[in-house]
Amino acid sequence: MVKSKSTGWDVFIRIFFIVCTLSLFLPWFTYNASIMGYRFGFTFIKLFAIPLLVIGVYLFVPKANKTLLVAAEFGAAANLAVLVAAFGLWQEICNIKGGFQLLDGLHTALPGFWISALLFSLFFLLFQGEFWKRLE
Repeated sequence: MVKSKSTGWDVFIRIFFIVCTLSLFLPWFTYNASIMGYRFGFTFIKLFAIPLLVIGVYLFVPKANKTLLVAAEFGAAANLAVLVAAFGLWQEICNIKGGFQLLDGLHTALPGFWISALLFSLFFLLFQGEFWKRLE
C-alpha cells in the first residue's frame, strides 16, 4: 500500500523521529566529568545507524511499501535494544569495569540517557499506530 498525502499524524511522527535522533547528542554517561568527560549517545552510532536509516527512509520516502514498513518496525524495536545494550556495554567499551555493573550503570547514567530512552520508547509506541494503520 502506497502512502497517501501527508497528514497531521505523518508530520507529527516525522518531527518526533527527528527529536529522537537529536537526543543522541545529549550526554548519556560519565563517572567523573572532569576526568573522563561525557559519553554521548552518538558514541553508539554504529549500533543506531541502520535502524535509524531504515526508519528515516520509511518516514521520508513518499512511496514506501509494506516491506519497508515491516523493516521500519524492526528498526523501531532495534533502537530499544540498542539503548539497553548501550546501558550495559558503555563501561566495557570504555574499559572502566570488568563487566556489566547494574548499580554503576544506574549511578552513571545522566538525564540525557533517560530522556533518550523515554523518547525512543514513546516513538516505538507511536510507531505501532503507524504500523497497524499502514499494514491494513
